[in-house]
Amino acid sequence: MKILFVDDDRDFLATLEATFGQLASATTRFASDAASALSLAESLGTLDGAVLDVVMKPVDGFTLRDELLKRFPNAKIAFSSAFDMSGYSAQIGKSPFFQKPFTIPKIAEWLQAIAVNEPTPAAPSAALPHISLTATPHVTATPQVTATPHVTATPHITATPQVAANTIPMARVVSTPTGNANQGTPQAQPTAQIAMPALEGSSIGGYNIHHRIPDTEWGPTYHATQVALQRPVFLTLLDPSAAASPARRDAFLDEARNRAQSHHPSVLTVYETGEQSGWYFFASERVEGRPMNMLALAGVKLSAPQAAEIGKHIAAGLAHLNHLGTPHAGLRINEITIGSDNLPRISNRTVPEGDQHALNKINLATIGAALLPILSPAAPTEFVALLSRTQPGHKAPLQSIEEFIDGCGKFQTQAIFQNVAAGTPLANFHSLDDIAKKRSPFGTFVKAMLLAAIGVGALYLYNRTGFQLDVLLGRKPVVDEVQIPAGSYTLANGKTVELPAFSIDRHEVTIGEYHQFVKWILENPQDEFKFNHPSTPRGTSNIPENWKIYQPRAERGMPVRGVPTSYDSPVVEVNWYQAYAYAGWRGRALPSVEQWEIAARGKEGFAYPWGNDWDPAIANTNADHTPTRPDASGKIDGFNYWGAVKKQRDISPFGVIGLAGNVSEWVGSVTKDGKALIKGANYASAGLTSDQAFKLEAATWAWETVGFRTVAAPAQNPEPTPKPSE
Repeated sequence: MKILFVDDDRDFLATLEATFGQLASATTRFASDAASALSLAESLGTLDGAVLDVVMKPVDGFTLRDELLKRFPNAKIAFSSAFDMSGYSAQIGKSPFFQKPFTIPKIAEWLQAIAVNEPTPAAPSAALPHISLTATPHVTATPQVTATPHVTATPHITATPQVAANTIPMARVVSTPTGNANQGTPQAQPTAQIAMPALEGSSIGGYNIHHRIPDTEWGPTYHATQVALQRPVFLTLLDPSAAASPARRDAFLDEARNRAQSHHPSVLTVYETGEQSGWYFFASERVEGRPMNMLALAGVKLSAPQAAEIGKHIAAGLAHLNHLGTPHAGLRINEITIGSDNLPRISNRTVPEGDQHALNKINLATIGAALLPILSPAAPTEFVALLSRTQPGHKAPLQSIEEFIDGCGKFQTQAIFQNVAAGTPLANFHSLDDIAKKRSPFGTFVKAMLLAAIGVGALYLYNRTGFQLDVLLGRKPVVDEVQIPAGSYTLANGKTVELPAFSIDRHEVTIGEYHQFVKWILENPQDEFKFNHPSTPRGTSNIPENWKIYQPRAERGMPVRGVPTSYDSPVVEVNWYQAYAYAGWRGRALPSVEQWEIAARGKEGFAYPWGNDWDPAIANTNADHTPTRPDASGKIDGFNYWGAVKKQRDISPFGVIGLAGNVSEWVGSVTKDGKALIKGANYASAGLTSDQAFKLEAATWAWETVGFRTVAAPAQNPEPTPKPSE
């Protein structure tokens, strides 16, 4: 049975999701507007029922009902509203109407009636003319919903950009979560699994199939083993009835590809996809453990350090998906698995692009809703307050995933040093004894020694530099770098230089990474200029002038001046001084001209990172640049303006990405008259060989075509001090 809930009151929709989001006997979807609803309905393939809020903008529930019935004429429709709908009996017709606030069991009874094909109760049908639903409502009270006891699910809203009412966006299908139904919630009658031949004991695409588990939206899923690596996996098959549809096959493969982009210890990934004898499949990571929604039922109680550890790992995985730009659904509690190592893993379901800010609020609410019921009564009130700030309706809600990570890190820090002082082993700090009892005495000893080293060494390093412990606790970007070996290198001008080994960022510094620096500045305003160059003009802030434009929109995945932008986009409009300070904050430096050129040319001395022949399809340069259409996509190199750093295709022999295009980059060398050098081409310029400079500019200059990257060691030769521009 497939059911759709549509309500533009996100808090109320979250309550519906908390109750009906994990029904074992039904596939449920939740949308906050008509466009999202139509997209989700199309992705479901069939629709048995829908509960629609009447008063919505820009498309009301009656209009949405008509559109849904055009596509799914047998669907049962019910309406809800917090307003007086007595004047709309003609429009409501025989459909059930639920006046908010209503009790959840009423909807549950209606769902059960659909499941057993019982007639639904009819509403009064006095014929009245249609009236616009934009009028002031008769009821002004905020809708309230009485929660069903023992429900441990979490809010989830699938948000998509607004589109015209008659447009049906083509969307990736959202996988149906598996897991146990909510205890105490009235359930619809179970439906049969997809009729399939028995595959247990057979092999498909190099995987031995063991036993079937609950189906996903795509089709049957099995516990299986990858033969070559003897690796346990979940094997998801595409329903044979859907495999005949090219659009459905493409959506299935898109799901697998998007999930496969994630490589994070807290995110379950897809290993591979394939087809054999008509069976389309993808294999995903399998972790033995318990769904987090089962912990409360098992009576588990966590200390604040344990909860902080788990919460931070979950949030770090979500932040990874945000920064990667992978479209993912709002997290649900039963999609968090606590593994035998006592650490969480989250599933990664793909969805249409949506409001990143709203998605972050949903994800934070899920984390809080998962941890609060299992938090020890002895937990500090400060930590309880942190978790409470994740919940909808709080007066001082958390503003970002990163803010939650920082908050957990503070409690982790306190716990580390408190446990070191008390002699408590690290194994106890991490363990969830009520869930998994697997513990190695040797591992416990090693972890305890490591903890002692962290407790003593990290305090010293933090006091000396303010950097290392921040990296340890996730407050600074983890460096994805490429090692360049020491050696003798020939530059394009024929000069031979001896360079010591160094490392360079694999990608350009992103908005998401620079955001961590800005957050540090705001939290430590007294130290903002700690990493400045000595000649930085007085009063120069390390927060870029237009940061308030770029960062909020990047966090939400919204365009900047019409250009698609995310946390994975390169940071631009930073001047040389700001780039220098950021690099120092990370304990790094801007690359010298020689380091930058060698990283691009490689030992082979190529003219371009990939070889000696220019290819406009490889690097993001002006081959596709159309300034009048910033939202357009490129047909040659794939980009119009800047693009996500991980999606660039120009790769040097050493594996450094994006040196030939996307944005030009500040380097650490400066001229005698105090101007800084910019290397590399950009999305608006023609291609340049690796030895060419883009331009020479005043160190205070900033533009949207220029970013930067860092290296692990200062430039080899002393450099003259840049002078402020006049």
